[in-house]
Amino acid sequence: MFRKREAAFEEFIFPQASHQLTQDSLNVSHSFGGTPFYGNPFISMDFLGNSSFVYRGNEESRRFSNETISPRANVDPREIYCNVPGRTSLLSSTTKYKVTVGEIQRRISAPECLNASLLGGILRKAKSKDGGKTLRDSLKKIGLTLPAGRRKQAIVTAWTALVEEEAVHMAKDFHLVCEKEFHSREFGIYLTKIGIAREGEPMKRRENLEATRRMIDELIELISADRTPLTTPLAFPLRSMHSVDPNIQQHLSHFTLMTHGFGMLAVRAVLGCVQRLVNESLCFLDRNFPQTSLYSNIHPYQR
Repeated sequence: MFRKREAAFEEFIFPQASHQLTQDSLNVSHSFGGTPFYGNPFISMDFLGNSSFVYRGNEESRRFSNETISPRANVDPREIYCNVPGRTSLLSSTTKYKVTVGEIQRRISAPECLNASLLGGILRKAKSKDGGKTLRDSLKKIGLTLPAGRRKQAIVTAWTALVEEEAVHMAKDFHLVCEKEFHSREFGIYLTKIGIAREGEPMKRRENLEATRRMIDELIELISADRTPLTTPLAFPLRSMHSVDPNIQQHLSHFTLMTHGFGMLAVRAVLGCVQRLVNESLCFLDRNFPQTSLYSNIHPYQR
C-alpha cells in the first residue's frame, strides 16, 4: 500500500506517465546557464558545494556563502552527518530523519546562511555545553567552516526548524490529503452552477475555464522545470526535461531552498486540486450544455 501511494505521488508530481525511465535518463545532464545538473529536477543528488550552481541572492548572502568551504574530496555529500527527531511526529511514534553533509552545506549557504545557534537547534545540539564551538569543530572535520558571530540572513519560519527529509515527507502527506480530501468535483459543479445562474452564459463560462486550465498547465510546467540541487534520501526520478531562463531559475531556487523541498511540491499539489476542479467544471458543461463543447478541444477529466 505504501509503495502504491509513493507511486501515485510520484506520478502526480511528474505527470508524464508515458515517459519510460532508464538509467541513462536518471543521469542526464541539464544545462542551467552552462552549469550541468544531474538527477531530479526538484531534489537532485548533487551537492550544492561541489556543483558550479551558485544561488545569486543579495550581496551579503553571497559573501556569507563564500565563507564556507566545500567538503573534502573524500567526503561524500550524501554521507549521513546525524539523525534528528522529527518536529511533526506524534509522541507515540517519533520519527528520526537523516541529515546529510550536503544538507549542512546548503543550510549554511545562501539564502538561509544559518549561524551556529540556529543550526545547533535544528540538529538538537544547542543545549550541550559549548554547543556552538563543538558544532563548528565537528563541521571542520568534514571540511565545512561555520564562522563565529555570523548573523542569520533569512527570516526564521516554521520551515527553518525542518530538515529536508521531513519537509519532503510533509509534502507527500499534503499531496495525499489534497488528492483524497479536497472534493474537486463537488466544488467544481457548485461553482459552475452559481456562475451560469449569475451570468447566464455557459459558453463564456467554458471559455474562462479553458483559459484558466491553460494558465495552470503553464505554471505546472514551470514548477516541474525547477533544477534546484538539494540532497535528500527522498529523491524522485527525473521526469521533466524542460529548462527555464537562469534568472527565473533563481526565483524557483529561492523558494525551494527556503522550504527545503516542500514549497514547490506543495504548490504543485494545490495546482492539482484547482486543475481537477476546472476539469470537473468542464465535464459538467459537457453533460448539461453539450452545445458548448463543439468549440472545445478539452478532454474530459477522468477520475
